[in-house]
Amino acid sequence: MSSPPAPNRQARRLKQAGVLALVIGLLIAGASAVPIGRVFSEAIIDDVSNPVYTAPFDELVTLDAGGYLLYESEEANEEVSPDAVRVLDPTGSQVADVRRSNGNNTVVRGSEQFVDVVQFTAPRSGRYRIDVIYPPQARLLVARDPVDAITRAARWFTAGGIGLLVAVLGFVLLLVGFSRNRPSRRAPVLVHFGQQPWAAPPPGWYPDPQRPGGWRYWDGYRWQP
Repeated sequence: MSSPPAPNRQARRLKQAGVLALVIGLLIAGASAVPIGRVFSEAIIDDVSNPVYTAPFDELVTLDAGGYLLYESEEANEEVSPDAVRVLDPTGSQVADVRRSNGNNTVVRGSEQFVDVVQFTAPRSGRYRIDVIYPPQARLLVARDPVDAITRAARWFTAGGIGLLVAVLGFVLLLVGFSRNRPSRRAPVLVHFGQQPWAAPPPGWYPDPQRPGGWRYWDGYRWQP
């Protein structure tokens, strides 16, 4: 009777499954954090580092695919309209999706505050030509649309959440595995030669009374080797 008790085998399987789920979950969550950080860092860098242009201007700007906002200084005397803005994609085709924005986003540069006035969508990454002809002396900057950044990151948030749930499941399986592997707290049953205990326990695996930390099979009448 030297084979380990069934609870030990179950506990080992639970711990193995827990470790596997924990590692996979953490890998998924970690991999999802990278693109999330990249999307938001790009939006922040746009806000703090993109150059300020003075209308009228015609500039080549490197953009990634996605939504963008044209911000205008609040000190301007007149608001830029979509009709005064022309955006050409890397192939030289005019971007048709140029429209007025809602004006809910602001960017602060020193003591100057900019508010979004026009928005457009870059269909692909590359060098875009942005041409603003009116009003004169209007100070403008181009930056990523925060709503577009959140939308792009949404699927990675979902993947990261799934990864964290898998990791939590793995942690729970580990706890269950360790709890099942814990030795029984039942007091050792002492059986003397030639005697039958008054309340003999049922057959099963019990802590070995002669070898602390080990297990031994009790057949209902005596200890097996």
